Amino acid sequence: MAVSAPTSATSTSGIDVNSIVSQLMQVERRPLQAMQAKQNSLQSKISAFGSLKSSYSAIGDALAKLKAPDSFKAVSTTSSDPAVVSATAAAGTTPGSYSIEVTRLALAQKLASGAFSGVDSPIGTGTLNIQLGTFAVGIFTANGDKPALSVAISAGQNSLSGVRDAINRAGSGVRASIVNDGSGYRLALSSTDTGTANSMRITVADDDANHLDNAGLSKLAYDPAAAVGNGKNLEQKSAAVDASLTIDGVSVTKSSNTIADALPGITLTLSKTTTGTPVSVSVTPDASTVKNALDALVATFNSFQSSVRSLTGFNASTKTAGLLSGDAAARGLLGALKSTLASPIPGLTGNPSNLSQIGLSFQQNGSLALDTAKFSASFADPNVNMARLFAAVGVPSDTRVQYSGATDATASGSYAINVTQAAARGNLAGSSAANLTISGGINDTLGVSVNGIGTSVTLAPGTYTADSLAAELQSRLNGTAALRNAGVSIAVTQSAGILTIGSNTYGSASNVTSASGNAALDLLGASPTAAAGADVAGTIGGSAATGTGRTLKTTSGLAIAVNTTTTGAFGTVEFNRGYASRLSGLIAGALDSSGAFANRSDGLTRSIKDNQVQQDRFNGRLAQLEAGMRRQYTALDSMLSSMNTTSTYLTQQISAMQAQSR
Repeated sequence: MAVSAPTSATSTSGIDVNSIVSQLMQVERRPLQAMQAKQNSLQSKISAFGSLKSSYSAIGDALAKLKAPDSFKAVSTTSSDPAVVSATAAAGTTPGSYSIEVTRLALAQKLASGAFSGVDSPIGTGTLNIQLGTFAVGIFTANGDKPALSVAISAGQNSLSGVRDAINRAGSGVRASIVNDGSGYRLALSSTDTGTANSMRITVADDDANHLDNAGLSKLAYDPAAAVGNGKNLEQKSAAVDASLTIDGVSVTKSSNTIADALPGITLTLSKTTTGTPVSVSVTPDASTVKNALDALVATFNSFQSSVRSLTGFNASTKTAGLLSGDAAARGLLGALKSTLASPIPGLTGNPSNLSQIGLSFQQNGSLALDTAKFSASFADPNVNMARLFAAVGVPSDTRVQYSGATDATASGSYAINVTQAAARGNLAGSSAANLTISGGINDTLGVSVNGIGTSVTLAPGTYTADSLAAELQSRLNGTAALRNAGVSIAVTQSAGILTIGSNTYGSASNVTSASGNAALDLLGASPTAAAGADVAGTIGGSAATGTGRTLKTTSGLAIAVNTTTTGAFGTVEFNRGYASRLSGLIAGALDSSGAFANRSDGLTRSIKDNQVQQDRFNGRLAQLEAGMRRQYTALDSMLSSMNTTSTYLTQQISAMQAQSR
C-alpha cells in the first residue's frame, strides 16, 4: 500500500524536506511497482485460464452424442403416402423397404345404455366389474394382458354423470361419456383400445341383490354371452374389429391401428385403407445426429486450439506475447487432445481404427476438418461399425448375451462369458388339472402372494377351457390394486390343464406363494409346488460376476444381460473405448478438482498470495525508510537553521567590531 507523507514543520534552513523525501521514495518504490505489475499479470493469467477452461469444456459437451452408441444406430423412415400409413423406426432397425396395403382399420367396441331423463338420473349402487377380451362362438375369453378392474358406485355417485366419472377415473380400459340422442341421455362406453381382443364384458354386483335384471345398477350389465334383459342390458353400437393388411404380400391381422410388432423395430400407424395402390415404407440410416456431433467437435476443438495459440504465442505484428506465453500447462492440454485424436484405437480389426478413415483429419495448420462425402460413405457402409470408433461399446459374439453398460474403471479387452446358473422367475405350479367350471361362492376366490405382495381375486362363474381359465385368472390378478400399486404383474399358463402362476420378474426376489381361498384346491390341486426365482450367476473374463435378475456385472462395472434359460459358455464380449469415450475421460480428468486447470489455477492463486505478502512486507520497510529519511532531513534542517543563526550573529558581531575600530 502507498505510504502517506507526514506533515513537517516549516523549514527554517530553506530545505524542502517533503520534496526531497518524496523524490527519494519514488526511487525506493520501484521494486513495489514491479511486484504490482506481476500481480496484475498473474490475475490476467487466471482469467485467461478461466476462458481456456470454458473453451476446453465445450469440447466435452460436443462429445456427448458421440459417446452414445444409439446415436450411430439412428435411422429415418419415409412413407409414399403418410396419410394412409406413417412409420417410425427405433435406433438400430435394419434398413429396408416394404410394400403395405391396408384393407381394414381396427375399431373399438362401443356400447350404449337405455335413455335416461337427465345426467343426474339415479341408476343404482354396487360394483361394476369390467373385463376386456374376445367373444366368439358364444364364449367370452378374457384378455390376459389387460387387467380386470372393479369400479365401485357409491351413493354419492348414484347418477348417470357419477357413473361416467367413476369409470373414467378407474383407468379400466373403458372410456365413458354421456350422449343426448333426442330421446334422452345415454351412457356411451367405448374400449380405449381397438381390436377383437378388447371387447367388453361388464358384470354387476348390484346392491339390490339382483345382478341380472334390468333395474338398479344392473341396467349397465353387458355379458355378451347372456340374454338381453338378463345380464345383457347395454346395446352394442359398434363391434370391435381387428386391422387387416398385407406387408410384402404377407397377410397380417392386428388389434390396433398402431402396429409395433409386425416389422422388427418399426411402428406402423394406419390411418386409411388403400385403394389398390400399395404404400411404400422405407427405412434408411440417418447420419445427421453423428454428422452434427462431429461438426460440433471440429468447431470446439479448433476454437480451443486458436485460444491456446493466441494466449501462448507471440504476435509478430504487434510484437506482444500472449498472456500465457511459455505456459506449459496450456500447451500440454492441447497436445494431449491432439495425441488422443491422432492415435488409432487398438483392437478394431475389420473396422476403421482411426479418424482419417471416416473423413475426420488434421490439416496443415493443425486444425480439424471433416470430409463430409467420405464420412457419409463410411456411415452408410454396413461393414463399418462407427459406434466402436467413438463410443464405449461392448459387442457380444452370442445373440443370447446383450451388452448393458460399463464404467470408467472397465478396461478394454475381450471378456469370455460363462453362465453357471440361468436367471429364473418364481412360480406356483398346480399339482393336478384345474376344474374348468367356476361356481359363485363355491370355487371362485383365490389368494396368492407375488414377490411378497398378497392379493386375492374373485373369478366370474362359468365353464372355461384351460386357456380361457388361465386368461381369466391372469386378467383378474393383474387387475388387483395391490399388484398394480407395487408395479408387479404375473402370467398364468397351462399345460395339459395344469395351471402355473408365474411372476413376470426375474431374480431371487421373484416368487409366488401362499395359495388360499375356496378355489385354491380346484385351480391348483392339493399340493401345488412353489419354485423361487433365481439371479443369473457366472463369470465374465474368468472372474466371478454379481448377478441381479438377468444381469451379470463385474467389479469394474462391465454389465451384460443374459437372455437364456440355459447355462454354459456364451462366447465373448469385445469391449473397447472409442475416441469420444477416451476424450471424455481425458477432459473430465483435466476439469476435475485435482486436474490440470485446478492445479494451474491454484498455483497462480498461491503466487498472487505470495506476491501480496511480499508487497505488504516491502510497504512496511518503505514506511520505516521514509520515517528515517524524514528524521534525518529534519535534523539536517534544524542543524542548518542553527548554523545560519550562528552565522548571522557572528556577522553582526564582526560588523559591530569593525564600526568601533574606525
